[in-house]
Amino acid sequence: MPKTKKSISKRDDMSLLREILKVQKEILKLIKSSGTNASVLKKENVSFTKRENEIAKLVLKEYRNKEIAEALFISPKTVESHIHNILKKLKVRSRAGMVKYADRDFLRRIAPKHWGFGG
Repeated sequence: MPKTKKSISKRDDMSLLREILKVQKEILKLIKSSGTNASVLKKENVSFTKRENEIAKLVLKEYRNKEIAEALFISPKTVESHIHNILKKLKVRSRAGMVKYADRDFLRRIAPKHWGFGG
């Protein structure tokens, strides 16, 4: 029986899914090994309060201000204030800038050690 595009495609999809799962497991191991007490966003000479760190984690998980407020039992205005302070400390202009910073920071700290990139 000749191989159809559909059967080849399913096999390729399964192979791709296996590879994605393998990479996800590796990333989870790296995150766990990087320490849970560390601030989610690192910046030299800048410290984040415990609350700012909690809020940053939720922002990076794509929570909206209202959802963050409900999760932490604070007002949405208080969430806005904390996010404003985080953005100011990171010297970024938006939540998107915060996410970009977190991605760059994670890769700068983790990738060189574990995947042989850069220094």
